[in-house]
Amino acid sequence: MLEEKLQPRSVSQLDAVIGARVRARRQEIGVSQERLAEAIGVTFQQVQKYEKGINRVSAATLYAIADSLDTTVAQLLPDAGPAPEWPRELSDLVGEARKLNEDGRKLLLALARTLAEDRKLRA
Repeated sequence: MLEEKLQPRSVSQLDAVIGARVRARRQEIGVSQERLAEAIGVTFQQVQKYEKGINRVSAATLYAIADSLDTTVAQLLPDAGPAPEWPRELSDLVGEARKLNEDGRKLLLALARTLAEDRKLRA
C-alpha cells in the first residue's frame, strides 16, 4: 500500500484507511463528527470527507485529530496494529472528562490517582 505513488492533489487507498481508523477511534470514544470538527477547526462535512478518504489529511491535521481523540498519530496510520482495546468505562470516562474545564480535569485526575492508591479498589 505504501508503494502506491501519490499525486499531489489525488487521494488514495491510504487516505481511505486513515479515514477509517479516524472514524473507528472517534466512534469508540463516543465523539461526534461535529465535536471532532470543532476541536480541529474544520466543518463536520470536512471530517466526513476525511473519514471517507475523499480528502487527504495533512500531517498537522492528523496530529490535531489524534490529540482530540486521545490517541497517537501512529495508531491512526496503517500497519500500526489495532488500537488498544479500552474497557468501555474508560472510554466513557474520557468522553466525560473532555466536557470539563481545566480545573475539573485536574480534580478528576487527583480523584483517579487517589482511587488508584486505594488497595481495596485495585484489580
